[in-house]
Amino acid sequence: MLDQLEELNDPKLYWMVWVTTAHTDQGSPKYFGVGACRFYREEEAPEGSRFKRGFKSMPEHVNNMDKALKGRVVVKGMDDKSLYMLREYLKGFSEDYWNHSSSELRSALGE
Repeated sequence: MLDQLEELNDPKLYWMVWVTTAHTDQGSPKYFGVGACRFYREEEAPEGSRFKRGFKSMPEHVNNMDKALKGRVVVKGMDDKSLYMLREYLKGFSEDYWNHSSSELRSALGE
């Protein structure tokens, strides 16, 4: 892992997402919090190396994981395609969890 994003050669953006679950007052499972974090990775390893390098902001990951654990929804900066992919993944993983999630969470993911 590198200290600076600028050290990467032609980095590609990926999203790592912290997702927490809980139960409604009636006992049904639901998605509780979401914390999206940027992760950058080189497409090609640097010359002379067989390893691709990456970069992430540790404070961003820690803070957004904490927010997800507390039931907050943090998806700031995610593009429409990424939001769509996350929404469809969560729905596909469990329609029950999705249907019992807060309207804030579903709305933040574009429903």
